[in-house]
Amino acid sequence: MNTESQAAHSRVEPTKAQTRARIMALALRCGYSGITADEVSALWGCSPNHCAPRISELKAGGELVETRRTRLTRAGSPARVLVAKQFAIETDRLFPGEVASRHLDLG
Repeated sequence: MNTESQAAHSRVEPTKAQTRARIMALALRCGYSGITADEVSALWGCSPNHCAPRISELKAGGELVETRRTRLTRAGSPARVLVAKQFAIETDRLFPGEVASRHLDLG
């Protein structure tokens, strides 16, 4: 990791857990209707670059589950709906019967 990358990582490290906790609290409040990364960034008034990496970490850890459902972003593009694992149902899962962390998040 180069010096600039290390500095950037050091700046965001203290807030990562806090941001993940806020995302999970929102996902729990939304229940089965879930959230999209675009909705989180719009609600918080932040860049998608602020919340998307934490969402990816929560998906990899199995806390957020990517569903088959989509909703349109503010730009009109379809975005996958994510739910807290407590609200994931097998027929709605993008990867039925498999652990989400087995799949690479390619964007």
